[in-house]
Amino acid sequence: MQMENLGHIHNGNCIGVTNFIEINSAKEFYIEPSLPDVLTQDDEVNMKVRIYNLREKSANVTVGVYADDWLLVRGPELKTIPMTAWSVDEVTFEVIIKKCGERNMTIIASDFVDVRDAVKKTYKIRPNGALKTSHESGIVDENEFLDVSYYNEHIEGSEKTVLRLAAGFEGLLLEGASSLMGYPYGCTEQTMSKLLPDILLWEYYSMLGKLDYYTRKTLIEYITSGIGRLYSMQHGDNGWGWWSADTSDVWMTAYVLFGLAKAREVGFFIDSNVIQSAQSYLISQRSSDGSWQGTNWFNNDRIALTSFVYYALVQSNASISSLAPTTAYLASKWSSGSFKEPYSVAFYGLAKERLHEPITQQVNWLISHMSAGHWAQGASLGGADETTGWATLLLAKAGKKTEVRGALEWLAKGRRYGGWGTTSDTIACMLAINEVVKIAEPIDMLVSVFVGNIKIKEMLVTKENINEFKSAFDALDLTPYLGENGGLVSIRKLGKGDLFFELTTIQYLRTDVSCIYPQNVNAVAGVPYEFQIVA
Repeated sequence: MQMENLGHIHNGNCIGVTNFIEINSAKEFYIEPSLPDVLTQDDEVNMKVRIYNLREKSANVTVGVYADDWLLVRGPELKTIPMTAWSVDEVTFEVIIKKCGERNMTIIASDFVDVRDAVKKTYKIRPNGALKTSHESGIVDENEFLDVSYYNEHIEGSEKTVLRLAAGFEGLLLEGASSLMGYPYGCTEQTMSKLLPDILLWEYYSMLGKLDYYTRKTLIEYITSGIGRLYSMQHGDNGWGWWSADTSDVWMTAYVLFGLAKAREVGFFIDSNVIQSAQSYLISQRSSDGSWQGTNWFNNDRIALTSFVYYALVQSNASISSLAPTTAYLASKWSSGSFKEPYSVAFYGLAKERLHEPITQQVNWLISHMSAGHWAQGASLGGADETTGWATLLLAKAGKKTEVRGALEWLAKGRRYGGWGTTSDTIACMLAINEVVKIAEPIDMLVSVFVGNIKIKEMLVTKENINEFKSAFDALDLTPYLGENGGLVSIRKLGKGDLFFELTTIQYLRTDVSCIYPQNVNAVAGVPYEFQIVA
């Protein structure tokens, strides 16, 4: 379409006319190849090439496919068809996709006289094999050497190795933190499993000054919805069970009470009547000696459940007088040496710390029972990760930086895709990291990444440019620098500060199966010969 404008200015206004002239803007000769949007290695598909001859003359058009060795054309790679004037036709190529990865193909059509068109297209081909993923994460001391190995059976083009770096222990959460956000739903336990990470992320982002508009808006919606859902699920006896109409449970009520108290601590409004009624329910279920009977959740460990409920009551600011029987019970059990596992010790110490009581004995007990940077499962629901998270939280509050760093190194190696194994694991670890960030040393270091002797990237990172550093080292693709079988990746750190790394390698594996039949075959023409293969 072509447009002509004619006009003049009169009294400050433009007066004129527009004249439209029709013109033909289409190409006289062109092609349109068509392959499915999603292709997988070993696919056998029909590729159609539509040919437009919008001319006033006929032609014998030859179409050819050129795609190196990733695509096999079954039949002739060149096809010729006669085309009349002003016609549209198509040819079909039966093709087999031989290789995966990002591949280029060129289709050319010509009459070898006066018309010609070519189209180059790029396709992403999915590998056809067994997915193998390896993951390494941890904290860099000065030099970290990571061996990347691609299996001999890996499909060429299917391999990918990505490195992520984050400065400071906050990197343990910042990498993949968005995956921890979720809208609370389901039963009480499921609601809490979504709500608590949301609350902890709010605290975490606020503390680091990273609560942007979208994250703030999303978290407010999630947290307030979760709080409202918990209100609606509270029972008539003021406790919580798994659902609105089942039997109230001491552990579940303490779990909800802890979560609501944490939400209030980070700035969300919580109805004080709900807090007080939950406290009343727990007190009403307490035995005369000040304890709560252990459940299957805690391996029937009375001290473990009592320590957890005690911490939830203390966290929610229960009155000292209401706590007194349990305070006396736990003090007696501690004096008698009845505390046998780290989970209970951690909660008892955390409750005492919040009450501004000495925690030296509990801290020393945990340090003496620490093994290779962590603590065993004990009575925890989630296992060693959860126990280590709670124990690390107490040591961080006590300022034990050396032991805390060792524990975080152990936790970093077990981190997967934003969190840890279970929700209870992740919650305990998030609480610990939130506390550790408060005591972390300043950041001022030079970070370099090498593959072999090749320097891939280097940057000086300080507190002022930590966001730029995160952007520069987020999802650093090392694949182009690694060899056919992999290679050695090294991360070097010079200066002050903690550096978290996460290296992920994916590759697809396959192997061709061959069979040798070590006997002569007496076959008759036209008659199938059958033999059995047992694998």
